[in-house]
Amino acid sequence: MRAFAEIWERVVSLVHGARTDREMNEEFRLHLEMETKKHIDAGMSLRDAQREARLRFGSVDRVAEEVRDARGVRPLEDLWRDLRLATRALRKRPGYAAAFVVTLGLGIGANTAMFSVIDGVLLTPLPHWGSDQLVYLRHAAPLVGVDNALFSVPEIVELRDRTTLLDEVAELSTMTFTVLGLDEPRLVRSGIVTGNYFDVMGLRPELGRTFTAGDDGATATPVMLLGYDFWGQVFGFDSTVVGRTFQMNGRSVEVVGVLTPAPPYPERTDIFVNMASSPHHLAATMTDDWTHRMTEVFARLPPDTPLGTVAWLPKSPRSQRPCGAGIRKPTTRTRATISPSPGCRTSSPVAPAPRCGFFLAPAPSCCSSPAPTWPTSR
Repeated sequence: MRAFAEIWERVVSLVHGARTDREMNEEFRLHLEMETKKHIDAGMSLRDAQREARLRFGSVDRVAEEVRDARGVRPLEDLWRDLRLATRALRKRPGYAAAFVVTLGLGIGANTAMFSVIDGVLLTPLPHWGSDQLVYLRHAAPLVGVDNALFSVPEIVELRDRTTLLDEVAELSTMTFTVLGLDEPRLVRSGIVTGNYFDVMGLRPELGRTFTAGDDGATATPVMLLGYDFWGQVFGFDSTVVGRTFQMNGRSVEVVGVLTPAPPYPERTDIFVNMASSPHHLAATMTDDWTHRMTEVFARLPPDTPLGTVAWLPKSPRSQRPCGAGIRKPTTRTRATISPSPGCRTSSPVAPAPRCGFFLAPAPSCCSSPAPTWPTSR
């Protein structure tokens, strides 16, 4: 209770500081008058009595400062006094005041921007669980001058069949679709993904569910997952949107969930849909053409697999194609770069490859320096 009483006294003293100072000065005056009268009664003259009273009482200013310190609000009073003095000085020089305000604003803005970047890149953890095992794949065909190629579906099938380095492989391709059933027809940037995509990426839903293996295949029901920002911009964070149906590509597509907030990678997408929602992804051009490369590939490494590891790929027992099969000659000498994704923190050296293989290396899209390139041989 006593602590609260002291805090209350300090607050009152700060708010009514001027009145408190007047009362204190009045009390000092009464003490000096009483001491002066005492010396006059002892036979001193008025001047000598006043001098003796001041000597015995001490410096009035010093006593006043000691009383203010005892009240515990001296630093706040000094700050308020300095602010008033600075305000009066700035009002006398408006040009200087404007330059001061602009400089201060720019400094605060720059520091805020720098902290926001540092917080987003270095301090705030990514929403992807198990991000240490998450990697982003690209492959290169140096003989035709392609250093950073996407994958075709047949190449991804070969990848799944022939590598033991990766636990899971997921696919993502982006297209723009027209969605009907909103307030007006809207062009929406869409990510077409496999059913295991969100498990591989380590992303969870904010509402509803994500995709599963049951959402793969041409006979699956077309389903849609809304991006968090798109959900807020278009639907105002309305939770009843889950279960609604919209028209897209001549199909009825049901909203099954909303994705948790996550940085867009490798590019912005408003919604995610399964393969059954996109006629293009069910066509032979997409499923059978080795050169139709429009698919991003993400994967998960087994635990404790370091970046820089090389996993050699033997000839496929299914097709006996050499590595890089499906790329027209003379492009059979290819390599694939596996890169941390989407938030790499360190880089690892990668040795030149004497033959076709997968290489774990920093991703050019998220690190300060690009992944190294080198010629490969058969």
